[in-house]
Amino acid sequence: MSVQTQTVDVPPQINAGKLQLYKSIIFMAASALFVSASVIIYFNQSTSGEVTEGLSSRLYLFSTTITPYLISAAVAAMTAIGILAILPSARIYDPAQTLLLRLRELRHGDLSSKVALTHPQLKIIATELNDAVETLGTQLTTLKVLNRQQWKVLGQIRAAAEMHGCKEVLSHIDEMEQNWAKIAEVEERLVT
Repeated sequence: MSVQTQTVDVPPQINAGKLQLYKSIIFMAASALFVSASVIIYFNQSTSGEVTEGLSSRLYLFSTTITPYLISAAVAAMTAIGILAILPSARIYDPAQTLLLRLRELRHGDLSSKVALTHPQLKIIATELNDAVETLGTQLTTLKVLNRQQWKVLGQIRAAAEMHGCKEVLSHIDEMEQNWAKIAEVEERLVT
């Protein structure tokens, strides 16, 4: 069985999925920036006309001055946490899609190629998939060889039945040949 490592072309819908992840990150960052700026502007406008003296008014002024920045920092922190939660998905997206494409190829009967991934978690899955496909390919190759040998034996049985005039045996041989023709069609779809 010839096994080769191949690069899988990524269809446009997969790139669109990754693009959607990046759009979500940009939307989150822009929303956080908008909310933070709005809070700061609102608090600055509401406290700009109030200038009073005294310790309590200074504490009030200090708290109203720093509050919008604290709120903005909290919004920025929550946004950063959200973005950091999404980023691993974006990094694992390409290797996961490569693995998905390989599974689709496998579904269509391609047992000849392997998938090579460098992502640590998916590398283990890719290795197991490659080993399973290789084992299956070896078993199918053995099955193909045995099937060819069966055709030879069937030919010998046909020759003996024709020589002895066994019409019933010949009709069963015809059925077997039809079944083996169907098996051969399935074998042709499997690329090993």
